Amino acid sequence: MVLDKCLQIFSEPQNHTFAENKCRSNGGTLVIIQNAIQNRAISKFASDNNLSKVWIGVYCFGNSTSSCFYDDFSGPVSIGNNFAPGFPYSGCVSMVTTGSQSGKWYSYSCNDVDGINSYICEMPTTRNGTINGAESCVNYDGYCYYMTHDAPLEVAERICQENNGHVASINSQHENDFIKNTFASVYFLMLGAREYFPNVYAWSDGSKFEDFDNRYPFDIADNTRPCLVMATNTGLWQRAGCDIQQSFVCKVPLEPKTIEGNSHCNSTMLMAPTTITSYGYNIGSEVFTPCTWQIISPGPYLIQIYFVDIQNSTVEVFDENGKQIALVTSRITVYAPSNFVTVVHKNGGGFKAKMLVA
Repeated sequence: MVLDKCLQIFSEPQNHTFAENKCRSNGGTLVIIQNAIQNRAISKFASDNNLSKVWIGVYCFGNSTSSCFYDDFSGPVSIGNNFAPGFPYSGCVSMVTTGSQSGKWYSYSCNDVDGINSYICEMPTTRNGTINGAESCVNYDGYCYYMTHDAPLEVAERICQENNGHVASINSQHENDFIKNTFASVYFLMLGAREYFPNVYAWSDGSKFEDFDNRYPFDIADNTRPCLVMATNTGLWQRAGCDIQQSFVCKVPLEPKTIEGNSHCNSTMLMAPTTITSYGYNIGSEVFTPCTWQIISPGPYLIQIYFVDIQNSTVEVFDENGKQIALVTSRITVYAPSNFVTVVHKNGGGFKAKMLVA
């Protein structure tokens, strides 16, 4: 996790098309950077993992920032872009992560001779969890997805509801990509949507059909087929009869894990102001888990750490160079010399600390 972004590194250099398709196959995108804080954090994350240049989720259609758009469909790049002087040019965008140009963006033809880079995929955050009776439950964006045997929609919906779920709704392009690639072993998948009035569909889980519509524009089937299936070779949706026996995917919401509370245990980077606690603090957990936190603050702001509670525990605080600046065993305030600190909790007991900026 970097600033609440779930990131996956791929160190082997690939062309932009390969990298983008790899991220999409898992329901994500190349990493999206929308402000200077994210730019710095992700550049450092890449550099710490020995990546000198990475593809990012931006494509430019011209030579101005207004012609550059994010891969997640959120629109043109924000004022927080960090193009190097003289850029952008039309093409794919990469970010340098080391040296004097660290954090700078460069764009060039996606098929250029220099167009092979490592890359970072950004995925939706999710939760751990399993579903009874589901042998291969795949977690994505807070839900468990699993495919089960062929059945008409009405029967399929009852099967999914036995696990407090529904036949899958699809509410974004990323979710569509995820389902298309995860369940590609079958050609068609029944979806949890039905047409109730001409061209008016509703998902069985109550989500809005209008949020994302990926129906095949040239579908010639008539309204005697009021249900929808996905063709997994294209990801497009087509009309189908509701009574056909079809493979389907159940989509079940996962209960949030409460054991961690607000600990943010082992987060890669957190932005101050924030609060951290030992794993299971104040919720009765007897399980000890070693935790490390990297805390950052924007620009010139220095971090102040207020240990408001500490019980039978020792917490270490290190500066950005790895030098220990505090060994905490009681309620104190630690004044960091910069805008980056690492906090380490390696023994038992519990604590709570508030991170502020000055």
